[in-house]
Amino acid sequence: MGYDATLPGLDRAQIEQARNALKSLLKRFGKEMRTTGKEMAIDFLCTGIEAIPVPVLNVALSKSVRRMLEGAPGSPPADLQELLQILEDMQRSDEQFEQGIALLRVDLAEVAADVRAIRQEMTDQKESRLALIGVKTELNWPVSDTTISALLANTGGGSVVVDEIFLHVESWQPEPTVNYSVPAAPLLELHLQAQLRTSEADYPLFKLNRVGSRLFEERGAGAERIVIDLSSPENVRYAVRLEVPYTEITTGSVGSLFWPPAGEPPLTLSFVCGPGWQPVEVGKLHGADTIYADMSAKLVGLTGALAARPAEPGYDPEFEARMEKLGIPSYTVDGGPIFGSFLRSFVPLFAQLAPGDDRQRALSIVASLLAAAPKESLFGLSADSPVARALVELARRTPNEQTAVELASRLGDPAVQAALKQLAERS
Repeated sequence: MGYDATLPGLDRAQIEQARNALKSLLKRFGKEMRTTGKEMAIDFLCTGIEAIPVPVLNVALSKSVRRMLEGAPGSPPADLQELLQILEDMQRSDEQFEQGIALLRVDLAEVAADVRAIRQEMTDQKESRLALIGVKTELNWPVSDTTISALLANTGGGSVVVDEIFLHVESWQPEPTVNYSVPAAPLLELHLQAQLRTSEADYPLFKLNRVGSRLFEERGAGAERIVIDLSSPENVRYAVRLEVPYTEITTGSVGSLFWPPAGEPPLTLSFVCGPGWQPVEVGKLHGADTIYADMSAKLVGLTGALAARPAEPGYDPEFEARMEKLGIPSYTVDGGPIFGSFLRSFVPLFAQLAPGDDRQRALSIVASLLAAAPKESLFGLSADSPVARALVELARRTPNEQTAVELASRLGDPAVQAALKQLAERS
């Protein structure tokens, strides 16, 4: 029994089309590119792959081949002959074609889903029909950029040119929520596509990212997956809408595609204050008083949970329940380094937000938290650490200033926690 290549969204006929086109391309490459330089060879190969008559798959393969041959930071360029051998193997059988796609690091499941989506949207009309298909939003902030992704394709006839994609901010309001998590492991570097600000309403995404115009031909040819990564230095909720202006090549008529469609509510994207993940500029915080009140309550609650936690390590359902109610991940106190990161992220911000007439209470809250913290979380806190400076700043021009300075200079000393508890009681 032969290999069954009827994958979701990609049938045997499409794979056979792709293999035949690849076979023809490799023959032409062998004849025409023997004596050319590597850069010209890469362009010839990638342009030829993009001409494979299977929408989405062709673009995904072309981009992957170019990325591998040109290399990237931390990833040296692939050997041209080795990559040609992969393509040579791919055109021999359906099974080797799928294996080659995996070696070229193409997400076949995503490609197949996009092909299926285009097929479902396909029409027999002669006029163009530009569509955003399968729009998805991933609300990742503050851990990473919030993402909007969609398949952009012309599912009708003719051809259209897209010169720009706009993100419009229709309104915004303060987002007083605080995210109390911190990283448990290093993050991968992410590309920034657009940084939203309350002072700007319109974002030309192609211009901001130096991307040229795109051509979307009939029946899904040239379809591309559009991924927009969004961040914001301000803690607000934005109401946004995408606009894709386009021009029909044959008639010269222009139009715009909107998502969400006109007449429907805009998409709401929330960018909370998350100092464990993103830097916070106090001067740009919206609703600072609300955030300070929330942090006061949460840090007091956290101190109480730590003080009541059994000394023996292990799972404690009561502690877990208290942490869940506070909205603080319990893993933050599972290891010293992680809770040390929590302290470095939240204590300095809390001290900056503390109003002048409440600094004594804020000092008591911070000293109590440090006194109840896991001992190993204080080991890396030197006298000039942000946590030590915050402790001193809260005590400045108070009767406890000298004591705070002395304790801040030796936060890594296990014996300091008893003194911190006394300071909290006096404040």
